[in-house]
Amino acid sequence: MQHSNKEQDIILSLRLRGETLLEQIKNERSEVSTWRNWLYLYEFTKVEDDPYIWLSCILALQAVSLGNYGVGAVITDVQGRVVAEGQNKLLKPYLRTDRHAEMMALDIFEDSLPNLKQVTDFSLYTSLECCPMCTVRLINTGIRRVLFAAEDPECGMVSQWNKLPPFWQQMAKRREPPQFFGRPSCNPELINAAGKIFALTESELSNIIAQR
Repeated sequence: MQHSNKEQDIILSLRLRGETLLEQIKNERSEVSTWRNWLYLYEFTKVEDDPYIWLSCILALQAVSLGNYGVGAVITDVQGRVVAEGQNKLLKPYLRTDRHAEMMALDIFEDSLPNLKQVTDFSLYTSLECCPMCTVRLINTGIRRVLFAAEDPECGMVSQWNKLPPFWQQMAKRREPPQFFGRPSCNPELINAAGKIFALTESELSNIIAQR
């Protein structure tokens, strides 16, 4: 797929943003270092969603390095420019159970564009399948495309869409165009990376939450 000059500029800005975030990761845990190096050396394929899932994975790794769940998310406009980023901050710097990556990105998105009337041209990319809480909020926002990399068999809502209350299913379906929740067009290696990064802290942190 041939990119226009504008698209190439956007891809370059995504690359620079990702590399800047990777340089900020100081955690010397071996698994974090391994994935930091892998992401730094990763070369985008020609598949359209590659840069956004890559950036989501970097945000997820940054979350891991700070002691949180490894999930990252970005919101893009119609031209593919990133307008908001989020990473999981559920446990650090202090416990806030609403601070999922998607929620953090949506907070920035809605606060920075308070008078926005139409969101049909915006997309959200996340490194991990959305949980029920984030799924319902995304339906409320009206963002038309929600694309997740790694499946979350334990907590993911998208793969269990038929278990979502009918009200929310119908709201997503009635929009014009209907909201789409599904998988991105990206290199399977990035999907694998997203799952592995999430697994770095998932068990440990879930045990902490369960003991509250």
